[in-house]
Amino acid sequence: MTDESTARPGRFMLATTTAAALAMIAVGMVTSIWLALPLFMIYALFLTASSVVATTCVQLRAPSHQLGRVMSIYSIIVRLAPAVGAIIIGADVLFLRDHLWLRLGVNVGIVAIFAVAYLAFLKNAFK
Repeated sequence: MTDESTARPGRFMLATTTAAALAMIAVGMVTSIWLALPLFMIYALFLTASSVVATTCVQLRAPSHQLGRVMSIYSIIVRLAPAVGAIIIGADVLFLRDHLWLRLGVNVGIVAIFAVAYLAFLKNAFK
């Protein structure tokens, strides 16, 4: 990490996560496996960098006497979130496949609920 990423880990995480998302979008657009492989490598590189910074931030902010508990909860969330997301997306496709506007409304509602919960957490976390 450079001095810029050390001073502002949030910006570094946002940049690397955005780059990983763009690489995955590019993977979805290519038709050749030989073009997809380097894009997967770029995706993995940026996702790994973001993950390392996120884990470091969690470890630095946690009180030393609760570090084990904090890292356990962090690990559960990191491993559980993709599975819950897959279930939500699967249910979305299964039940709302033919109803575009209802599907869009449900998805916007889900994102709004998570955004409100996240903002409430941030408000309480930095008091």
